[in-house]
Amino acid sequence: MAASPVSPSPPPESMAQVVVEETIMAVAKWLISLVNRTMETQASSPKPESPPPANPDEEQVASVDTPLVEPEASAVDQLLAKFSGLIEEACDRTQSIALLENRLQELESTLQGTPDWQDSIQLLNQAVVKLDGRLSQVERILQQVDLGTLSETLAISLENESHLQQWAQTSTQQIAELSDRLNTIETTAETAEEQHRANLHKIFQVIQPTVQQTTALEGRVSHLEKVVTRLSLVPKFVESNYRSITTLQNYVKQAKGDPVSSGNGNGSQKVN
Repeated sequence: MAASPVSPSPPPESMAQVVVEETIMAVAKWLISLVNRTMETQASSPKPESPPPANPDEEQVASVDTPLVEPEASAVDQLLAKFSGLIEEACDRTQSIALLENRLQELESTLQGTPDWQDSIQLLNQAVVKLDGRLSQVERILQQVDLGTLSETLAISLENESHLQQWAQTSTQQIAELSDRLNTIETTAETAEEQHRANLHKIFQVIQPTVQQTTALEGRVSHLEKVVTRLSLVPKFVESNYRSITTLQNYVKQAKGDPVSSGNGNGSQKVN
């Protein structure tokens, strides 16, 4: 039986890698646009000057209501740091997958060059069957020969003695030749069997690391799919955080405006 051809390995850029790269690029563009809009908003919005407080209590309230911009910037920096770490991990996984696929291609080319020993074993089996048939024919011929009749024939007719001797010599030579051929075939069969076992052992040694690497590759692919799933949720989380930040900024602006108006009203009452 001929060995089945080895299927070609997939190209280095698989579907999972393409999805990861497109997701990373989309999230990177979205984060860059978000940071740019945040910086433009902070740069364009002027800081309102707080009026001088009428008393120390109002000064303490104004200092408490002053918005803090540093936590917002630190949150954006943390998001960018986490995203850069995810990008580095995805690049490392892509490089490792490419190396594994190259090694698989080398192993497949090695396996394609391995000779097929099943054909040689089949030929040896056919030769043994033919030899068995010839040995059976020789055995039938020998069974037909009666030594008693031959001795009587030799005693009766001396004329046939030379013919019988020639026939006996021919039979002996044929048996010797068949024995030699049988020994040669047995030796060849044993050698071929040993070579076949050695080749099977080598093939198993070559295939075993490939199976282990394939198992590890499947684990990494499943982990990469999980990472892609998590990355698909990043834009939603960032958008939700952006809305929360916008709501918090509006609330802080409103909170800043209320103490100022109440302070002006109290000052006018004291002047009257």
